[in-house]
Amino acid sequence: MLFVFIDNATDLQTVLNSPNCLEKADVYRFFQCELGLFSAPASVWKVHRKHLSPCFNAKILASFVSIFNDKSSVLVNQLAAHVGQRGLFNVNEYIAKCTLDMVCGKCRPCCAL
Repeated sequence: MLFVFIDNATDLQTVLNSPNCLEKADVYRFFQCELGLFSAPASVWKVHRKHLSPCFNAKILASFVSIFNDKSSVLVNQLAAHVGQRGLFNVNEYIAKCTLDMVCGKCRPCCAL
């Protein structure tokens, strides 16, 4: 399997806008779920893309930056508590809570889970 990393914004935009780059890499199989578009094949993604694109314009995404920053700082602090400790812990619980906090933070800014 070949992995290519791009660090130039113009090159990345070219790749991401290419209709030849819609299929997901094999590593996405770890993220698969029945109904999610994140890991969906190109045939499913193409159908929904036009409806979803207006939801992710720059102005809308910019309105989430402060929430992403706040909630990810909380996540980092929670994970920092595990640094240097022996044994395993379930990072998925922290990630799921952070994700839910981000979604709820936009819908209900006064709430924190």
